[in-house]
Amino acid sequence: VKDLPAALAPPQAGAQRQPEPSANIKAVAADLRAVYKTLRDLLTPQQLHKVFELILTAFDAGLLEAYRGVDTAPAFSRQCIVQDVQFLRKEVARLHLSLPSGCCPNLVAFALALPVA
Repeated sequence: VKDLPAALAPPQAGAQRQPEPSANIKAVAADLRAVYKTLRDLLTPQQLHKVFELILTAFDAGLLEAYRGVDTAPAFSRQCIVQDVQFLRKEVARLHLSLPSGCCPNLVAFALALPVA
């Protein structure tokens, strides 16, 4: 993840912007789609689901560590994290995978605990 704290920093004074998914999380989602498209014809559905379960378990830990390193004092940063997590969940849901624990459950719990107001 490239410079996540800078990507989620609040806007400059006077510059209003709405939180949107960061370029970093969009790249993660694009990479997941590319891996899925590559593997879907090579693996059985069960194998594909297991591979993505392992990938997303690793992402859950890595992304959680990265987001914990972000200064969450500004409301904008917290809103950006929530936006990123929602985006990732939506993109993973499009892959129609069977994930016993869902998409990145620890990351989702972290985002849900952030006050966004």
